[in-house]
Amino acid sequence: MRLIKIIFFFLFSFHLLAQDYFIKRMSLDDRTNSGKMIVQHDERIFILASHFCDNLECSSIAELSEGGDTLWVTKIPDLDVARGSMMIYGDTITIAGNNAPDYTKFRMAHFDLDGQKLGETIEIEHPVEKFTYKFQLTSVRFQNKTLVTGTGMQNSIEYGLIYVMNADDELDTLIMLEPQDKESTMWEIAVGKNGFLYTYHEIDEGVLNKERKIINKFDKDFNHVWRYQSEDTYKWDGGSYGEVLEDGRVLLVTYSPISNSPHSSIRAINQDGSIDWQYNVPYIPFGDDGKEEIIGRVTQLPSGNILCMGLYTDITLDAPIRNSPYLYKMNTEGEIIWKRVFYDLDPVTGVSRVGLVKDAIELENGDIYGIGWMDYDGQREVFIFKVDTDGCLDAEDCDLVQVITDTEEVKIRQEIKVYPNPVADVLTIDIEELPEKVEIFTTNGLLVQTENRVKEIDVSGLSTGAYYMKVYAGGIVSVVAFVK
Repeated sequence: MRLIKIIFFFLFSFHLLAQDYFIKRMSLDDRTNSGKMIVQHDERIFILASHFCDNLECSSIAELSEGGDTLWVTKIPDLDVARGSMMIYGDTITIAGNNAPDYTKFRMAHFDLDGQKLGETIEIEHPVEKFTYKFQLTSVRFQNKTLVTGTGMQNSIEYGLIYVMNADDELDTLIMLEPQDKESTMWEIAVGKNGFLYTYHEIDEGVLNKERKIINKFDKDFNHVWRYQSEDTYKWDGGSYGEVLEDGRVLLVTYSPISNSPHSSIRAINQDGSIDWQYNVPYIPFGDDGKEEIIGRVTQLPSGNILCMGLYTDITLDAPIRNSPYLYKMNTEGEIIWKRVFYDLDPVTGVSRVGLVKDAIELENGDIYGIGWMDYDGQREVFIFKVDTDGCLDAEDCDLVQVITDTEEVKIRQEIKVYPNPVADVLTIDIEELPEKVEIFTTNGLLVQTENRVKEIDVSGLSTGAYYMKVYAGGIVSVVAFVK
């Protein structure tokens, strides 16, 4: 069934660029929304997002214009999806995922390029080999066949699973990989431009610091031809991701030896298993000067460079950044070209909103179009952006931190307090100097009251609820919340 009506909020756009570059957000339900995947096909842009349908995890596919406008959206109530669940080939969109009863099967459905469903949802299982706790994570097209992949358990042993489907959606082959009596999760599967298939696994033996990253390589006939195993790493639930470069080197997102935090480096591996190079992201242990970058995914762009996506934390700044969406570009030798962080100030808490860049593509002109999620007042929403080839929303004002709210000048001064809080009538601002101006907003951002050069404000006319105020004093804008 098509769902035509969608809540789509314009968040911010630089007027100098006439909306060529933008940040937008999308809500498909009133709880949790997450952008999973973006694909360009025949000069059209399609996205996959997860959310809730009633109390069940479900998904939607949509087509966007290059300006970020929604052309159509189709809700898929019977499929729970992951980052790699969408495939487009010919004139068909194929979505694989979960939601089968008791998670004993994978599911798959087909749609045309206008979002109309083709046939019924298919449930995938082997006639003999049965599994429980199956979870689909990524799928690809390889040798004109559809590969639905993930993980599943059989007799207390967990396996990475590849279901190879023929053109009639019939099971051709089942491949079972990396058996493990603790955890064996296949996070990603990739087709290299060299014509080989690669799987990325995370193996946990249930022993401290005994997690490993595994890469398996298959030829066009699904013969296993190569296996790479990392050294033991620290346990972390971030997954195992990578990419196959045009020259055959394989990228692996793994832990960094300079910290106790895994999933924070990128390793380039030669076909003989040797390490060509490894980039370790900067890391400072958390405390007053904590800083960390977590890589969620890497992809090689059509132009040849590598794009890395994830989240960024730096609490050394005047306005601390905590787990904000970011991306950076590096060349194929691991040298950083640029890094960009999307900073959005939460006016209630006074800190940056939590978010993540999940997937991105490079358009023909070099622009980068991406998707992910960001938290707005406790609700996660789809985060959609387009930046130029240098990662800039505004080429004339482009730095590491890309401010995407209208509060670029804001510096948080945490020592300002208000009382009483909650307040009935008069609210007092505990500040040394007299504020030049005070603005009061609803949590939806509606300005409801403005006062000049006062420390005591009569708020008796406000309705009961939560508010935040901006206090302009000494060239600094401080944000503080209160309840009426």
